[in-house]
Amino acid sequence: MPLFGKCRQKATKKHTSKAFSLNEKAFFLLITNGSKEGLNTRELSIKVIKILDSATYLEPGYTSAYLNKLTSLIYLKKYQEAIKNIDQAIKSNPSDHSNYLKKGIIYRDYLLDRSKASVAFNKALMIAGEKAKRAKYSALGNDINVAFIIAFAKNKNSALAYLDKILIHYQNIKDVNQISNFKKLLMNNPLDKKAALQMFSNYSTL
Repeated sequence: MPLFGKCRQKATKKHTSKAFSLNEKAFFLLITNGSKEGLNTRELSIKVIKILDSATYLEPGYTSAYLNKLTSLIYLKKYQEAIKNIDQAIKSNPSDHSNYLKKGIIYRDYLLDRSKASVAFNKALMIAGEKAKRAKYSALGNDINVAFIIAFAKNKNSALAYLDKILIHYQNIKDVNQISNFKKLLMNNPLDKKAALQMFSNYSTL
């Protein structure tokens, strides 16, 4: 079982009609890999970026439109542009730890800047860790998020150790099974550059 699956979220929040229409168009191009238009990956990437640039011009706070550009920007090796788009998403939603994790991955895996990657990873851990702390072991998803960040920001063994540490606080069989299943996913899947890239495929029109 893979650690990631493509996320296909449709918007329930209201956006300007034109910006939403553009983001939706890019969304369907991405989830179909441009197959209906006969586009190769480079052509698809260029088209998606152009469409989404128009969407974010019309609605500068449209977070998912910035994030939907990332796989295309990475493919075209426009890594600094990818960072700029993540920063715009962070500006719109500074409490989303996943954007800092993505930022760290781009710095580490593509820009080879471990110092800036570490800053981004630490910010992701701080946000997710504070949410988990506030929940006081009442919402397992928060602790799973922390373990997920640790796995990619540090290493698999550190993430497994964190899961072992929190296990004592979760007695519900459903939670225990979820921790066990997540540990298996971590152990059975590589956490390499290719795996990290899948994180950017969580396309959305939200």
